[in-house]
Amino acid sequence: MRQVDDPDEVVRHEPPGCAKCGADLGEAPVVGTQRAQVFDIPPIKMHVVEHQMVARRCGCGAATRRQGPDQVNAPAAYGPVARSVMVYLLMGQFLSRGRTADDLSELFGAPVSAATVAAATTRAADDLAPFLSLVTEQIVAAAVAHFDETGLRCQGRQAWLHSAFTDTFALLYAHPNRGKAAMGAYPGAEA
Repeated sequence: MRQVDDPDEVVRHEPPGCAKCGADLGEAPVVGTQRAQVFDIPPIKMHVVEHQMVARRCGCGAATRRQGPDQVNAPAAYGPVARSVMVYLLMGQFLSRGRTADDLSELFGAPVSAATVAAATTRAADDLAPFLSLVTEQIVAAAVAHFDETGLRCQGRQAWLHSAFTDTFALLYAHPNRGKAAMGAYPGAEA
């Protein structure tokens, strides 16, 4: 590790007195400073934002309530950063849903279930639909594209990982079958 030029906090440790005679060194000149830096993660806790959707009654008798932001879809829900961490631990670090839920519960002090992790992953996949359409269009429009398939185990059974890629874009798709029919089953394959 290397020291940084701009630490988040600096703590000075002054000598309590002269090591030889015990004299007060409060006004003595500084003749040197040795620097040591400790890298650590500050305590992490959930940051809770309450959204209050106010309803008001008009003079005509109608009550109108303001809608909340898109992320407010239940009385209590995890925000986009918390859901991203769930997806990262599950998909990027290959933890199981249960271990991801347990780790987040322990690290952040907030109850997370395996079902919540699964829902966050499904939502993240759904949010990728426009991006996947763009990538599919780019592969279809490319002068040269490569297609391949390789076997893998998926939920204890033989499956096939199909790939379509150019020098810039890649799509991967798992399917229980191999061949043209399976490749055609890829969402967006009709392009």
